[in-house]
Amino acid sequence: MKVCVYAVCRDDESRAAGWLASAREADGMYVFDVGGDDAPEVLESGGAVVTRGDIEPWRYDAARNAALGLVPQDADICVSMGLRERLSPGWRETLERLWTPDATCGRCRYIWNSGGRKYSFFREMMHVRYGFEWRGAADETLVCTGAERVCVDLPDIRMECFYEAEECAGQRLALLKTAAAEDPGDADAVRRLGRGYMLCRMWDECISTLSEYLAMPGARCEERCTAMRCMARSYEAMGDMRAAQIMLLRACAEAPHMREPWCDAATLARRCGEWEGVIYFCRKALEIRPSGREYMREPEAWGSLPYDLISLGYYYTDRPEMAVAAVKEAIKRSPPDGRLYENLDIMTEAQRRAELLRGR
Repeated sequence: MKVCVYAVCRDDESRAAGWLASAREADGMYVFDVGGDDAPEVLESGGAVVTRGDIEPWRYDAARNAALGLVPQDADICVSMGLRERLSPGWRETLERLWTPDATCGRCRYIWNSGGRKYSFFREMMHVRYGFEWRGAADETLVCTGAERVCVDLPDIRMECFYEAEECAGQRLALLKTAAAEDPGDADAVRRLGRGYMLCRMWDECISTLSEYLAMPGARCEERCTAMRCMARSYEAMGDMRAAQIMLLRACAEAPHMREPWCDAATLARRCGEWEGVIYFCRKALEIRPSGREYMREPEAWGSLPYDLISLGYYYTDRPEMAVAAVKEAIKRSPPDGRLYENLDIMTEAQRRAELLRGR
């Protein structure tokens, strides 16, 4: 099986060595360089085939497709991995083990690193040489144009992306508008534009765009849920807490199998001082167990957050024993956090006083 990695390079000299180390398991590495620094020299010295060119006007799909065009015709599997992306060690062996004879594309676990946080979801980044292309001026997606789309899940392969979401949001917003305008019926393009507005703090535009998206047919419930959560954040930023609460209730109903909307609802209830609501939403979140195949994962929902929030709910509703147990669980799942230890001391003291009162 011949496996080739392809990429676009744009002012990525500082990332070139790390990319080479990750891509080296492939039989060939092909890079389309649009200039800016000395990255091509580093890449070529590491064994990559680099071709220089221009994309005018700039579009991410055109750049990826130009890079794909460099891959030899006899390649069996093409892997798209940008210079800011890294594959987990051993990815080649895993790819060959899990790829099936009838597969035409593969979906790996994609991890977006931004501001110290990691967001995880499945994304199609592997495909056969012919019958696929990238579409979308920004936040481009892999589209099947020829052979039947038979996608294999590759949960044991991780691709980590090290973009800064805030940095990219402003740069990409005009391209997201272009992508949505080119195909008004593409619900995914409308959703991505709405999220782009949220990242740029354009709250009204986010709400109106995602309202349009929610009226479109065919979207996955998880994606609709995510859109509702973006709208809730926008309403909250505008000070409309009631609308934010309603939208989060809709998000929980849309995808009750996801922890993230329940944790959002609990967080908002905490800000509103609605402690019984905090407890209810956290309990619903904690009923959901990890499967390893979640459509998406946000780190807070699967870490200390639900235990932290429910401990506060128990404390403020005079259930100190339960508060102590919950905050201890939060501490187990959190990096060193002085606030949690302070809460433990306060809740332990409340438990001691409650036990004294019961002993009278």
